[in-house]
Amino acid sequence: MQETIERGDVEHARRLARTLRLRVRVYRSDAFSALSSAALLILLSGCRPAARNELSPTLTARKSPRELAVTLQPPDPNGTRRTFDEIVALPDEKFDVAEAILALASEIPVEAGGTATPDIAATLTELDRLADRAKTDLPDNPDGIDIFDTLYEVVLDRKAADPYRDDRADNYDLPLAARKHRGSCLSVGIMTLSVARRMGVPVYGVQCPAHFFLKYLARPGGKDAKDAATLNFDVTRPTPDNWKKLDDDFYRKWQRIDTQAEMSGAYLRPLSDREVVSTYLASRSGFFSGKKLYAKALADAERALALNPRNVTACVNAGFANEAAGDYEEAARHYNRALQIDPESVRAMNNLAYLKVRDQSSSIYDLKGAEKLIQTALREQPGSAFLHATNGEVAAARRDWRAAGRSMQDALRIEPKNAVYRERFMFFRDKLRAEK
Repeated sequence: MQETIERGDVEHARRLARTLRLRVRVYRSDAFSALSSAALLILLSGCRPAARNELSPTLTARKSPRELAVTLQPPDPNGTRRTFDEIVALPDEKFDVAEAILALASEIPVEAGGTATPDIAATLTELDRLADRAKTDLPDNPDGIDIFDTLYEVVLDRKAADPYRDDRADNYDLPLAARKHRGSCLSVGIMTLSVARRMGVPVYGVQCPAHFFLKYLARPGGKDAKDAATLNFDVTRPTPDNWKKLDDDFYRKWQRIDTQAEMSGAYLRPLSDREVVSTYLASRSGFFSGKKLYAKALADAERALALNPRNVTACVNAGFANEAAGDYEEAARHYNRALQIDPESVRAMNNLAYLKVRDQSSSIYDLKGAEKLIQTALREQPGSAFLHATNGEVAAARRDWRAAGRSMQDALRIEPKNAVYRERFMFFRDKLRAEK
């Protein structure tokens, strides 16, 4: 340490001291013994590509990151409970993302894993307590690394969040996340954001095609404005030894984010807190669809779109819920809207391809369009079983039972325990035998 300072590299010494402090804590807790792969948020519907020039490459009426920075006036944990609509109508300085999420907490049925009477007061109190503790742990004039070190220590207890599972209501349970400091990228991410907002630090939510993380934006004139103007904090894979490791390029490569989608404001930009709630609602819409609660799924997707019209996940899940209700035209409208924003959404292409061959009497029926969509999607993700399964359904629509069976076999090679794929393969095989 002393040798480093004598060489004049003061910043390196400062960083080394911080890293050593954290490493002692990490090794005691075994938090880094085995990091799980980043959680994937569920996307249960899809769309087809529209003309790429239908949308402006920049998101209109979008606030700049600096305009997002407001001083929050947190709600009184023991105060009068407000409805979700009342909270959404509040001015920015009184809009608390945690209060908004908690107002939605009782909407998950108990039989689907929800809690009938979530303890809102206890959750808000715990968030206030964590913020007070974190503020005392920060040095004077903290930079982004100082802030993330503190959030990792105080909020995450030096542990990564759990992998996402699409059948768990826990992913949307903020009271559980606050009480036990565990959950998914979404629940723990929103808990961490809520604490950061109470601390008054410039940390914001960020959405990927199937993931949620946090971003620090250095204040103009701050000590790290040039060195680390932005830093990312992923609660599923925190990197206290090098917070700069997970930069935006990491997410661009991992999620294969389309340039137009990013330019249109769909991904990687800092979100307003209302848009974070949109991310939550869009993802929970997919959870409801998985439980076959399609009315709830559609309601969540529509509320998500009201808060952020460029939410691709919300478009896709709104389409899926409409499709489940038999409204194919409305489903196609949502799917097409999603692909205007993200022309390379594989889930979108997959689901719209299937929609186009479901009913020959439908105005949506388009065999050639379905073939083009699913082939484009397969070129993007040849290892996805659901794409091969949909390719089988498209082949079946043209009564090519041999090709349909082969595609379903490809799906089964990837997911050999999928009973639906096996049942469809047997159906296609029987059709082929009947025609011989």
